[in-house]
Amino acid sequence: MKFWFLALAFAVYIFSFGQHPCSINKQQHASALGGAFFSIPGTELYDVHYVHLDVALEATGNYIQGSAETHAQVIGWVLPSYKAELIPDLTIDSVWLNGQSAAFNRNGNVLEVPLSPPLVQGFEFKVKVFYRGSPPNSGFFNGLSNDQSPSWGADVTWSLSQPFGARDWWPVKQSLQDKIDSCRVWITTSTENMGGSNGVLEQLSPLPGGKHRFEWLHKHPIDYYLISVAVADYQEYNLTANPSNSGPVFIQNFVYDNPQLIPYFQADMDETVDMLEFFSEIFGPYPFADEKYGHCMAPFSGGMEHQTMTTQGFFTRDLTAHELGHQWFGDHVTCAYWKDIWINEGFASYSEYLFREHLGAMADPRDWMDNAHDNIMSSPGGSVYVDDTTSESRIFSGRLSYDKGAAILHSLRFVINNDSLFFLSLRNHLQAYGQSTATGDDFKQVVEQTTGLNLQTFFQQWYYGEGFPSFSGKYQVDQGQLFLEISQQTSAPQSIAWFETPLELEIERPQGDTLIRVFLDQPVKSLSVPFSGTVDAIRFDPNQWLINQSGSIVEDVSLGQGALEGATTLGIYPNPCRSGCRFFASDKTGHGYQLMDIRGKLLREGYLNPGDVFPVAHLSYGTYLVVWEHGQWQLLVRQPE
Repeated sequence: MKFWFLALAFAVYIFSFGQHPCSINKQQHASALGGAFFSIPGTELYDVHYVHLDVALEATGNYIQGSAETHAQVIGWVLPSYKAELIPDLTIDSVWLNGQSAAFNRNGNVLEVPLSPPLVQGFEFKVKVFYRGSPPNSGFFNGLSNDQSPSWGADVTWSLSQPFGARDWWPVKQSLQDKIDSCRVWITTSTENMGGSNGVLEQLSPLPGGKHRFEWLHKHPIDYYLISVAVADYQEYNLTANPSNSGPVFIQNFVYDNPQLIPYFQADMDETVDMLEFFSEIFGPYPFADEKYGHCMAPFSGGMEHQTMTTQGFFTRDLTAHELGHQWFGDHVTCAYWKDIWINEGFASYSEYLFREHLGAMADPRDWMDNAHDNIMSSPGGSVYVDDTTSESRIFSGRLSYDKGAAILHSLRFVINNDSLFFLSLRNHLQAYGQSTATGDDFKQVVEQTTGLNLQTFFQQWYYGEGFPSFSGKYQVDQGQLFLEISQQTSAPQSIAWFETPLELEIERPQGDTLIRVFLDQPVKSLSVPFSGTVDAIRFDPNQWLINQSGSIVEDVSLGQGALEGATTLGIYPNPCRSGCRFFASDKTGHGYQLMDIRGKLLREGYLNPGDVFPVAHLSYGTYLVVWEHGQWQLLVRQPE
């Protein structure tokens, strides 16, 4: 019965790709919190430096008792009162300010400690709150939950604070921009249990009465919702990764103490090593290599990227890759506002695809992107940028924040047309905003600075805009040229009338298939390329770079020179090329050109007549710009085979 349930759960996950388990869980969790997506006024006047949670928990219920000590500094001109959030279900026994007992008020979720006299800018202070009680526990999706695993029979108490559930279990300043510099989490529980949290286990202290205390220290900046606790009758299954750009990374897994569990999940857990080493290579060093990565199991239908120790319901390749990817995107760099949740979820979702791509055909990355595109196009509208942060289902939309968020990163990679620059952009973004927060526009600026490209149109179309294009077209081979007419319609024309984008075409022919790259700068684009032989078929976007519903491209004998009268088409073919690239001009005359690198630096200028060889032998592999009087082309130079 146990294993049947797991198999059924995995089947539901696999065949319901449109609902990412991380997305489902966060939507339901946020819904249980009542949708109050804002912090309270007055908390912006102080900056939190350190938090020490010292709490007692058991695996059989979510009653919590203990203290929360916050160290902070006044950053406003004056701080008339200290405010934090804690739900009324939890009783406050006392509050201490700088070691002295302090009066306090409560109004709904707001805890207020009046300060007399008020504290002035720069003043450092400590507030310690002693509290106890049982938060609501209706289902899996609360700030602090308790349940039993239906598959493994384990009782578990665990936290899940995103987006505003931290107040369910500790008095907190819920602000994305105010990362806590460091934290301690002490968990007292019965000796049959283990307690997992962020950072390094400094000490396991024996206590009277059959208790012991797990004392965790995390010395990196952390957002409030990424602090976690999990308590159960766990066993440890530990691993070590050895990324090339840091020392060994300890992988500490707290999994249910059932003898059948490790054999069942071992292959999936072991794959975490390869994931961490691969992501460290492409994203940069694992941000918390001096501490750990790991997992605590809890009975819910997905994962939550708690910093250094993800809480996860089960182990599958995509889920583990997603949550591990979050350690760079979502934890090390966190979205500055919930409207920019793409910084977290789009990048973590693309991590799933990238790891499949790393493994090759055996992991079927095409299948991943096909499923993502199908889910995105199941509805015509919706932007990746969140326009309604009062709606938890909008923030954690599997279709938009997760799948479309990942798919437009794939499209950006296509636009950059140089993997070295694409992954350098990701690393530069992490370097610029690591241990802090970022918006989508912040990421855009980093990519522009790294690549030299102007990405205003791309972000307006794909990040802020809604919908996707559908392509159709005509072709005709005539007098040594392939004439093309490509049209597009969009699913949300009220938002984006047409997409300005590069597009790949795969030309199937008896002599061997050819891949060409064209640039669509008009809703109906006419162009021609030098061509010999016959065409069996033409396919749009064969490598799934763009979200699109492609129609057919059919032969039309009416196309030809007359179809392009008055237009001048210039190009270098084939493109991409390795050698023997030739210049083509539809007006049969010569033209001047400038060759630039991707940052716009002039490398060469000259004059070419139709049919002249465009010299690329001296160029290193990469993307270049060829600028003519009629526009510009991207030229991809490939290494010799």
